[in-house]
Amino acid sequence: MLNPKKLQLTSFDFETYGLDVYNRKIKIFSYCIGYIENGKIKVIVKKYSGEGKKILHDYLMNPNYVKIAHNMKYELSILKTNKIPFHKDTLWHDTMIESQMLFNTRHSHSLDSIAYDFFGFTRNLDKKFKEFMKAGYTVDKIPADFLYKYQVADGIRPLLIHYLLFPDIYKDRNLRECYYNEIENIKFTQQEEQFGIKLHQENCTAMKKVLMKGLAGLKKYYREDLNLNSSKQLRKLFYEDLKIKPINFTAKGEPSTDKNTIMQLTKESKDPMLLGIIKNRSYSAALANIQKWEILQDRFGIIHPNINTNWARTGRRSCTNPNLYNINSKAALLNLFPVPLRRCFEPRAGFVLLPVDQAQIELRLIIDAAQEMEVIAYLLDDPDRDLHHLTVECFSMKKIFNFIGDDIFNEGVKIAKNLKINNPKLYSTMRSAYKNTGFAIGYGAGLEKLAQILNKKPNEIYIGYNNFVKRLPKIASFSKDTTAHIEEHGGIKTAFGRFLHVDPAKAYSGANYLIQGTAAEIHKRGQVRCFKFFEKNKFSKWMHINLDIYDENVFETHKSLLKSSEFPAIKNHLSKLMENLDRIKIPLKCEWQIAENNWNEKKDLAI
Repeated sequence: MLNPKKLQLTSFDFETYGLDVYNRKIKIFSYCIGYIENGKIKVIVKKYSGEGKKILHDYLMNPNYVKIAHNMKYELSILKTNKIPFHKDTLWHDTMIESQMLFNTRHSHSLDSIAYDFFGFTRNLDKKFKEFMKAGYTVDKIPADFLYKYQVADGIRPLLIHYLLFPDIYKDRNLRECYYNEIENIKFTQQEEQFGIKLHQENCTAMKKVLMKGLAGLKKYYREDLNLNSSKQLRKLFYEDLKIKPINFTAKGEPSTDKNTIMQLTKESKDPMLLGIIKNRSYSAALANIQKWEILQDRFGIIHPNINTNWARTGRRSCTNPNLYNINSKAALLNLFPVPLRRCFEPRAGFVLLPVDQAQIELRLIIDAAQEMEVIAYLLDDPDRDLHHLTVECFSMKKIFNFIGDDIFNEGVKIAKNLKINNPKLYSTMRSAYKNTGFAIGYGAGLEKLAQILNKKPNEIYIGYNNFVKRLPKIASFSKDTTAHIEEHGGIKTAFGRFLHVDPAKAYSGANYLIQGTAAEIHKRGQVRCFKFFEKNKFSKWMHINLDIYDENVFETHKSLLKSSEFPAIKNHLSKLMENLDRIKIPLKCEWQIAENNWNEKKDLAI
């Protein structure tokens, strides 16, 4: 039996029914608690009512029960939305995170898949359960004898997996540190999802009208039966009907119709249909996004996206239902018809949004990992320097320079400087494109690939590309050097000591794994630090993170706190929490902005 006075490993899982986890109609039907007694796993299965409710509440309030879940963020969300308390000193474990950390390239991290592969645990119960769900059953309608067997399995499997996997995490100090931060990041993310971000209703309505009008105006270019999302139909249109010569090909050897290819084809053919297709794709995708957001918003107009804390193979966070990580913020060279969808989001009444970005973090980490010492010294001298401006300078030179400081080099530096001062809008657009250039070269892109990224011909960027390679040679060789390391070791360690397996057939992606994995750790550790700061100072309701995108955290802050004399010190402290990490030697820099009306209309925060 469970011993309330003894530290004891347990597993637990809820069976729920109702709507989305953030909708108050969600209900707990039953639960299971697994534990070990006399060397055997035993499972308690109870309905969440009467005595069963009291047993669960006592269990949750007892910190002596170490609680193991598979996807603990969901279990925490159920507790929060049903206002069920649990002890603040509870030690949590998540077997899905354990699997993701040890086997980042694994085909599936689902509970049934892991238990089957490692223990031969039958998947028949899960298959049957999914059949019930597909047939429209809710858990309260599933046959009681089957549901009991299913819940017993859910009590056994997390304990088995934890006993197998956790020792390998615990024995490695670096990995253990990464794991415990992942657990804390789950707690932060659960609260972040619960806060959510508010839809700007008027802007959504206005933008839908503009998009629908724009799409209606494009109909003159297409036959009614043409499916613009069909590669087969577009291939026939481009290469048979319009007689355009193919310039890119798919892995199967067929002429490509992807976005970059269509962008390049606009240079080969002046047919307005090509630009119309680009515009149609941009507008129709934006309209579909807004319509989905309106469906998913709660009764207060809040979107609660599902944020996966560790789903990507690199450890990066991802976002689903809806995906808010793919929202355009401004124009770019590779998007001729951008839709400023961030206008559709606003702060709650009495609040402002404070988007905080880790400035140039990927390029900084590439420089650090490649040990490009001259640029490291450049940053150590002034952490505020704009690294992407260096790339703009390389592409502003008229010829390939002979040495740093010669006339060709100095003229390019001057051209870039004048453009930044005299035409800041054009400079911003160019910087955005060349920002991706630095990443691309660091990740192994050669001249041909870079030309595709910039939507230019190789001869148009030949000089700029060679100037970058000559000026920053270790960045240019970084991908090749990392690939060799992957081929020898089968993976790469992040700056925090977390080993990421890399598919040997895709060793060329090792540089991406290293940089994305390290950036993910920085991002998540900063979030946990800020979360704990807010919790300790008890003002989460006045300031919190309600959304994050890649290397940007969006703080929602009450106007009274923003105007207080304490805020400058709070802001500086939060910046240090996100910037100062022992394992990162190169300076990091947080850039704060403020959005008072909507997320798209933001400016630098002058505090």
